[in-house]
Amino acid sequence: MKRLAAVTLLFVVVAVVAFWWRHPDQQPSWVAEWIPNDDRAVTVMYRWQAANGQWHISDQPPAQGEFEVVEVVRGTNVVSGIAED
Repeated sequence: MKRLAAVTLLFVVVAVVAFWWRHPDQQPSWVAEWIPNDDRAVTVMYRWQAANGQWHISDQPPAQGEFEVVEVVRGTNVVSGIAED
């Protein structure tokens, strides 16, 4: 009986882990924080417009002037902007 309970528990744990592996968006926050090397980790980027009107994006903020903080979630799709003609 103990063997059946252990096998059942192991099966449930493997099934839950497999589900979260295939559907990471369904993970509770404590699981996402616990798993190392999570592809959905957030990277902070900085965006600002120079005096000449050109936009810049960097992992370091500009030395002076206003800038916008942009959080990029790795492991997600990013759609490029439409190029101006």
